[in-house]
Amino acid sequence: MEGRQVMESEDDGAAGAVNARVICAQICARVHHGFARAFHRDGLLEALVTDYWNHAMPEWSVGFSFKLKGRWHSEVSDVMVADQNFQTLMREIRFRLAGTRGWEKIVATNDAYQAAAVEVLGRMENARPPGRETVVFSYSFAARRLFQTAKRRGWKTELGQIAPGPPEIRLVGQLETRCRTTLQGAASRRKDTTTPGAKSWLSQTGSW
Repeated sequence: MEGRQVMESEDDGAAGAVNARVICAQICARVHHGFARAFHRDGLLEALVTDYWNHAMPEWSVGFSFKLKGRWHSEVSDVMVADQNFQTLMREIRFRLAGTRGWEKIVATNDAYQAAAVEVLGRMENARPPGRETVVFSYSFAARRLFQTAKRRGWKTELGQIAPGPPEIRLVGQLETRCRTTLQGAASRRKDTTTPGAKSWLSQTGSW
């Protein structure tokens, strides 16, 4: 499992509502597309909106990124997938040429993915049957714009929380610094406190 998985929903049982269909929107394979597969098995999956789907991967792209080999699962039908394959490959090439990495790369990837995914949601809205309830499931940190779009359309949203992100990293760093300072202070105090030896103790008692 990739990180801690926590389901947070604005409405209990949102995905289990009568006549509801789930749009699963995610970057990467996330637990081997586990949620999309589960929704599909229950007959709830309307579509998987993802950044890359390996249904027709060109040979050169396999060598470009080994991780792309896992961007596919037999339990999810290709016809239910809306991918961004070309955009994703071009973006990765630009990142490599520019040396973009770390949080800068993550944020840029999330923004680009959401911009394209919002357009997909718009097309789905025009094609959906009347009266069907729609739920959008997405992971942090690429859910904000998707959820804003969904809420404007009156759809429900469910969040898959993976990790706390930068705020938690800063907090852990502060706690680490505080603990290190405390331990160093304790070690210094132990070094300054000398235990009297046997000779000293005997001389004080007059038995030496």
